[in-house]
Amino acid sequence: MKYYIGIDMGTSSLKLTIVDESGNITIQLSEEYDYAMPNPDWREINPSVWIQALNTVMKKLGAIAPAEMKSIICIGITGQMHTTCFLDMAGKNIRPAIMWNDTRAVKLLINLKEKIKKQQKAAHIADIISSGSPALNIYWLKKCEPENFARLDKFLIGPDYMVYYLTGYKGTDYCEASTSSLYDLYNGNWSEEIRIIIGLRKEQYPTINGSSAIVGLVHKTLADKWHISRDVKVIAGTGDNAAAAVATGVYEYGFASMSLGTSGVLVFTRDKLDFSLKGKNIAFSVDGKKLDFLVQGVLQSCGRTMNWWLKNIVGENDFSNAFNSISLKKSAQKQLLFYPHIMGDKTLYGDTNLRGAFLGLSENDTKDDMLAAIMEGIAFATRELIEKMAVPKKRLQSLRFTGGGSKNKLWLQIMASVLNMPVQAMPDMGGASYGAALLAMEKLPKHSNDAAAEIIYPEKKLSEWYRQKYNKYLKIYEAIENVF
Repeated sequence: MKYYIGIDMGTSSLKLTIVDESGNITIQLSEEYDYAMPNPDWREINPSVWIQALNTVMKKLGAIAPAEMKSIICIGITGQMHTTCFLDMAGKNIRPAIMWNDTRAVKLLINLKEKIKKQQKAAHIADIISSGSPALNIYWLKKCEPENFARLDKFLIGPDYMVYYLTGYKGTDYCEASTSSLYDLYNGNWSEEIRIIIGLRKEQYPTINGSSAIVGLVHKTLADKWHISRDVKVIAGTGDNAAAAVATGVYEYGFASMSLGTSGVLVFTRDKLDFSLKGKNIAFSVDGKKLDFLVQGVLQSCGRTMNWWLKNIVGENDFSNAFNSISLKKSAQKQLLFYPHIMGDKTLYGDTNLRGAFLGLSENDTKDDMLAAIMEGIAFATRELIEKMAVPKKRLQSLRFTGGGSKNKLWLQIMASVLNMPVQAMPDMGGASYGAALLAMEKLPKHSNDAAAEIIYPEKKLSEWYRQKYNKYLKIYEAIENVF
């Protein structure tokens, strides 16, 4: 039997999934870690943290599955998109990687956007670039740490660094390149205009590959350390949302999916580029020849909002019973509304200073009412994403929910009723790490989780109450903007 590994470098943990030659999951492992916040707006991580987590997981794997270790054929890497690593000429990290959720460079964003808008061929990138983008991270390095910028020999994006650690190869894939704000989606390559604005040399850019392209073999020292073959291959890999699109069938079958994780991520395929619509256009290619386009919309605060409320405010660490006493019939009829953008917004309004709010509070409202309002608020934001991103109806025939929040049936009932459409709770198939493992196979296996997916239908009365609340919800942004 042949085995393939998928590794997902998440925001707070590394996940490993092994699949057999039929694409069936045989083993899943994970290792948690923390990132640093040296300043309130900073989110950064030393890449050595990822390496330590990988070695820990591989040691665990060797202990429980020594036979499978000998039959590993290829490794696929995925992980947090945008997170930027800075290497010197010796291939060493100049400083900690700046993460996707870092907002230190927001003050430089307006200036950089104005420069980009003046470039005719690159003007569309001004509407794409946002806090956390590799282009902005590198621009910040140039402006705020010029001594480190002078040492920069090559930049890599999160998953690319792990590929480099495994093989010594410094490359990327179309997904990571196209979401970096350094890439011209029209000509399918790095943007010369952006390169000149930021002040990078051509050789500082990583080579772009298809996600399944073999870019090297695992270093002999690592292979011997982990007791795997010295012939284990490593692919270029891709960003976590593209890998999740492979895992959920979005890429193969044209569905739309919504991940209810730390952030909420809506992903679907679009037949052609359209910059007039909301959402981040992602170029994706398995083989480096056929180029497809995924569209991504993000709610910055999703599961993070739930954690904030239950842990920080209510003081509840065990979520298992937190939802038991909520009545949807009661909460849906209340005037209480919650605006969920507690960490700002990138997709809908491009407003990093946007914040959340409870509206319509009364002395009769309880913590259960407020928790229900939070779930409703995220569902309303999801509906607004779908509408403003103009998701084609054919993509919504099967809206698939993944991530930790998809296990909450109460929340999915709210989602179905707010959206007024059936939704599917997808079984936990390993998410992005599963997609990375599938990409590591010689050919993507045809798979569908439809048989195992649970369908939740909207409740007619709830949908009517939520429709009325949603119409009020849509007025909140203008009100908050006026106040603040």
